[in-house]
Amino acid sequence: PNNMYYVGTRVDNGTTRIAYIAFGFEGINELADRDLLMNKTIWWLNPSLSSNVLLVDDDSPDPWGGIATYETYYNQSMDNNGIGHDYWKVYTQGSVPLATLQAYPVVIWFTGYSFPTLDSNDRINISAYLDAGGKLFLSGQDIGWDLCDNTSSTNQYAQSSGTSKTWYETYLHTRYVIDDTCIHS
Repeated sequence: PNNMYYVGTRVDNGTTRIAYIAFGFEGINELADRDLLMNKTIWWLNPSLSSNVLLVDDDSPDPWGGIATYETYYNQSMDNNGIGHDYWKVYTQGSVPLATLQAYPVVIWFTGYSFPTLDSNDRINISAYLDAGGKLFLSGQDIGWDLCDNTSSTNQYAQSSGTSKTWYETYLHTRYVIDDTCIHS
């Protein structure tokens, strides 16, 4: 498998562990690569995992009105790796309550290509979960752009503010630079 997929931010402060992939797990084309990344990430987050993880689907509807189905990528890789999981769909169930997050040793939260996402209530609950030692695998294509880029004329969905950018930097320990990683000549 191609090691380029295991890029992103990994944070381990002794209690909290976070793996953040900004390009989206669903952007990995090869099943073997997704399975390997899922296995390594879950093992890194919690090497003695003996209970289910929580899969939080925060990807639909997409900004153009369609219904995204990125959960199939996660379900398949977790099944292939023997990782038991429960499912929470933000679009139909609302924000995940803190008590629900705290019932799981690991939370996998994906946003796909949807935005806005990780609203203030989500960030408050994720913060409290992480502060209590929670372990988070977060993946999504435009999380940084959504939370940090309030200057972009193309970001009509922006919820970015000082508090969302501070949360992005404080809890994900990453810095938003630019939305487009392509080099144009």
